[in-house]
Amino acid sequence: MSPRSGALLGALVLVALGVAGCSGYNGDASNQMHEWATNVGYSSLDQQVEADLGSLAAGLKGRELKPLHTACDAFVIDADSLYDELPAPDTKATNELADALTVFASAGVACSAAPSFSSASFSKYERLLKKGESEYATARSRIASFGVR
Repeated sequence: MSPRSGALLGALVLVALGVAGCSGYNGDASNQMHEWATNVGYSSLDQQVEADLGSLAAGLKGRELKPLHTACDAFVIDADSLYDELPAPDTKATNELADALTVFASAGVACSAAPSFSSASFSKYERLLKKGESEYATARSRIASFGVR
């Protein structure tokens, strides 16, 4: 390793350590998660995703594809809105939430592309939605473990 590349590597390590140590939140993990949740409006965003899940269930029950497509489009936007507020101070919560929201977005896209309730796209939507709901419950549980509601 040349002296120049060694100095560059050293500078990159210092920058990486500096970034990793600057979450922008104070106190213990619980306090940091509370600050993040308050700053990003987590409660509102979570409530919107939950409302979307209710709309999707109602759309499925009603067996009307066009309203379900509309609900799926809104769901993707709302899942993306919450995703945009990551990372959270807790890495595990961030990863769990990111995974769930990514699956939700994929489910919404499959739903919007479904030409019928018997199509492969619709089957994919149902499978992904179920997976996303499970992952979202895990992420919400992790976030709640810090006292964030």
